[in-house]
Amino acid sequence: MTSYDPYLDYTMLISLLITGVSLVIIVYELLLLSDFEGDDINSIDFCRKMNNLIPKEYAVHFGVCGILIFGARWLILLANLPLAIFDGYKFYKQRHRLDPTKIYQVHNTVGQIVLGKLVFFMVMFFVYLFLLLYSLIED
Repeated sequence: MTSYDPYLDYTMLISLLITGVSLVIIVYELLLLSDFEGDDINSIDFCRKMNNLIPKEYAVHFGVCGILIFGARWLILLANLPLAIFDGYKFYKQRHRLDPTKIYQVHNTVGQIVLGKLVFFMVMFFVYLFLLLYSLIED
């Protein structure tokens, strides 16, 4: 029999909500990318909007990692760490900013990265949901 840990509930609930925010940001990025590929938005507006969203996306994901550190959820943090390191490296090297003159060369790569992040955040959303429900039912 395990003892009840109320911090697991709060950690998973907050992580679930923040990951939901991440999903909204990623879906908006996909919509922007779709508009750009369909010539509904020009490269300058696309890069301006994406360059405003990307730091917010990074901050939200680093916030989830901080919550997981605070809640001592080491295995889940380990699952989040590769994407956090990837995003941190891109931010540190200033490679997260999109250039309107070069976006036509790299928009396929940007699309693949955004789709990969969408899959990652959806999986993590359901992992957090499962852990939250499991901790609530276990009582």
